[in-house]
Amino acid sequence: MNRTHLMCTETGEADFRLHGDCWMHLDQGVKRRGLHAYQGAVYLEESTDKDYCFRVMDGSHDFHSEFFRAFPYASEKSKRREFYKFNEEERTWYENNGCQLICVPVPKGGIVLWDARTAHDTIAPLSGRPDTDRWRCVCFVSMTPAIWAGKDDIEFKNKAYAEIAMTTHWSSQGQKRRKSEEKCDDVLSIKKLPVIARTKEAKLLMGVNSYDFNDGEPNGSPAPYWM
Repeated sequence: MNRTHLMCTETGEADFRLHGDCWMHLDQGVKRRGLHAYQGAVYLEESTDKDYCFRVMDGSHDFHSEFFRAFPYASEKSKRREFYKFNEEERTWYENNGCQLICVPVPKGGIVLWDARTAHDTIAPLSGRPDTDRWRCVCFVSMTPAIWAGKDDIEFKNKAYAEIAMTTHWSSQGQKRRKSEEKCDDVLSIKKLPVIARTKEAKLLMGVNSYDFNDGEPNGSPAPYWM
């Protein structure tokens, strides 16, 4: 089986659902043109449409650039911070373009992949749902071709790996460390990487070890465009 040289990123609560709940957003800003990454979520517990459930606006990735042209304020704001949360008018704009809001139930052990240009959010569980003891337990993983990573990317990834730090959505080109929002994180966080995280494969994914880009294996598509 052929393999593609990849790199990954690591990222690792809840009121009940109310009518109209929505924090639909984009993680890819206007400066990134086209497909820059596939984001992913690995589910360690089942999630049904009655639980804390992942949602997308179906087909919204096709309207990413058009959205920012239609809403100049959103475009300017996303240049400063890529995460952009929609207001009601912006969400309605996507709906009027045929991008309907759908829930994505996932079985335990399942994985969801989505184009980083996709509008998405998660919705709180229903009050009185059947499995009231079911927690949302998800590990977010995003991968991009390792050949896209420059010297600064590799230095960043090595430091994050050594310090067992969590990072945001981008595994190369625009990486940032994820800030802890809870005091208990230091108590719950691991202090030493497990054996599986110290394997050759894991170190390649994290940029600690270098791929041989001339070994005849695919290196993925060329680096994407920026504004």
